[in-house]
Amino acid sequence: MNLYKLHTNKEELLGYSNRIKIPLFAWKRYKKTKDKKLLSSFINEPEFAFKYARSKNKRMKKLEPIIMRSPEFAYMYAIDILSRPWKEAEQYISKSSHWAKAYNRLFNTNI
Repeated sequence: MNLYKLHTNKEELLGYSNRIKIPLFAWKRYKKTKDKKLLSSFINEPEFAFKYARSKNKRMKKLEPIIMRSPEFAYMYAIDILSRPWKEAEQYISKSSHWAKAYNRLFNTNI
């Protein structure tokens, strides 16, 4: 539930001025406004770096070191963006047995 929508003077709510510093809120706001000033609030988190690359539907080499920190989002990036095995991220994907198994099945590898 978004309490900000229910409040008549939302600027008075605790934390309102800092809400875009929270990656999830910044990402949601960015999706609506495409305001590039919001990028710094979420781009350093693997989940949102992946979502940003997916929203652009292209490989983003600058974001890859961030994305590969998460086995889940490295796996998803290999599928959704690269559409092939991502050798550079395999050491990170292999840290999660769940994502490593899925990656191995999909790409017929053994990491």
